[in-house]
Amino acid sequence: MKKIRIIILSIIVALCFSCNIKSDKKTIPNVIVEKLNSQFVKDSIEGDKFLERIYNSIDEKRLEDYGHDSFRFHHVDAFGNNSIFRVNYFDENDIELVAKFYQADESSEIGKYTLTNESITNLSSEQFIEFQNLVKGAYFWDLKMIEYPAQDYFDGYAYILEQFDYSHKPEKSRYHMVARSVPYKGSFRQACEKLVEFYNTEKNRN
Repeated sequence: MKKIRIIILSIIVALCFSCNIKSDKKTIPNVIVEKLNSQFVKDSIEGDKFLERIYNSIDEKRLEDYGHDSFRFHHVDAFGNNSIFRVNYFDENDIELVAKFYQADESSEIGKYTLTNESITNLSSEQFIEFQNLVKGAYFWDLKMIEYPAQDYFDGYAYILEQFDYSHKPEKSRYHMVARSVPYKGSFRQACEKLVEFYNTEKNRN
């Protein structure tokens, strides 16, 4: 469990260091970096490679590479039940929810990740607006990418929510990511879990 906790924390910090396009929060304050102990810094560097291996393994791109408005909720679970829910917004009549589930092989030293299930469903404009309102209600673009100090104890999961606000003019496109370990029950958490709710609703219909 200790190894898993380090990995989850590493992912969160690595994401903050590895954002590749313009964000409203470009850097982590120096005071945070200064407070990180040597093991934490070492883990964060490895975490960048760790996250890249996950996305490469399950055929996920950076959001900006999809070329349209998009959201991605990444649920990292200590017990291996990891999932990603990505919203692709093409226009108000064409919105899809991509759900991916993957597992990690903890016995592998280099890290292996296997896609166990993938599905694509359509979202209605009403569902998208409901989700979007929760994101706005969380003041997503004003949230810090990571809270520090981080919690001392983990219940085994982290929530990572990304948004790419697309514009045909590259200089106007923007990206933001918020990562929280065991988030409290507020709009941020509700927004993330709303995508899971949409997925389960469509799954039960079928």
